[in-house]
Amino acid sequence: MTPYDVVTIASMIEREAALDRERPIIAGVIYNRLRIGMTLGIDATLLYDDPTPDGQLSFSDLEYDSPYNTRLNPGLPPTPIASPGRASLEAALNPADTPYLFYVLCGEDGHHAFGKTAAEHEANRIRCGE
Repeated sequence: MTPYDVVTIASMIEREAALDRERPIIAGVIYNRLRIGMTLGIDATLLYDDPTPDGQLSFSDLEYDSPYNTRLNPGLPPTPIASPGRASLEAALNPADTPYLFYVLCGEDGHHAFGKTAAEHEANRIRCGE
């Protein structure tokens, strides 16, 4: 990873994580997905270049042809999507060694549920009301 890549990853962590304790885990998920060539699927990257800037993602938004659509395009988006804070930069530099490939927002306090498999992720999505 280049320093620019690390800042790009930190910017995604900044937008995805509300809780500092989860930043390294989310970083670990991002690196795990990059390592195996899996798309990142990070909604915050698509919201950065949202064709309908209402803060929500519609079905058509998810199919939007943009280099920031990490559901469709493998790898990192072309630029950072936010100005990352220190905690996000540290997480990007020191990701958790985690088996997780998935996470979903799961609570009003901003915590996430993490999963290793698509089946675990689907169960978490249902449990968390997504």
